[in-house]
Amino acid sequence: MTSRRFIRLRASQRDSSIYRIIPADRLLELLETRSGVLVRPAKWEDPWESLFDATRAVRSGSTALNPSHPILYSQCWTRQYYSDAMWRAYSPTRDGVRIRSTPRRLLESVPTTRDVDAAVIGRVRYVSERLLLATASGSRPSDAFRSCYAALMKRRCFAFESEVRLIVIARGNQKLYRYTLDPAQLIDQIMLHPLMTTARARALRAAIVARGFLGAVKRSLLYSAPQLT
Repeated sequence: MTSRRFIRLRASQRDSSIYRIIPADRLLELLETRSGVLVRPAKWEDPWESLFDATRAVRSGSTALNPSHPILYSQCWTRQYYSDAMWRAYSPTRDGVRIRSTPRRLLESVPTTRDVDAAVIGRVRYVSERLLLATASGSRPSDAFRSCYAALMKRRCFAFESEVRLIVIARGNQKLYRYTLDPAQLIDQIMLHPLMTTARARALRAAIVARGFLGAVKRSLLYSAPQLT
């Protein structure tokens, strides 16, 4: 049976809001296909993330995916709800959206299937590069939860992200981990990019509603002009 666990999230934080900025087209795909997607950290831009790219047998010299080896997949969220830096970093084309959920709902969206060894969600700890290297050198792929703890570490230069990560350790040879979810249970608000054009925002809102989303769809007021009294 799949084990679920919270890491570095107090009881009061497990039902607090977390956010994820994604391209608008990816949101529409999520609503239409009703599927979640996690990737291996080695696919991210930061090469330091590959230090904990699972439990694949890299140390033995093998680079091929093996169905018998557990693989670590992850998805990044943030506790930052009002951040210019996050919009610029994750939606540079101004066509992104921010979805809102909670750690508990996100963790519970992962199915308890035979191919999943563990599912955790936790706050990222921002540490020195020296500590990252030391942790990677001492990690052991056979321990699923130890791998999860290690994958919840990141360099201090990314501390502005205030990140929360969903991590799934599953067996198989997939480059992506896909699973079925109910968007209505996972997402309770969608926020459109603050610099999205009015025409695009209107069309996107209609497309979201047409795909059955009944929650709040708003537009960020981050760059609205101040109202002087």
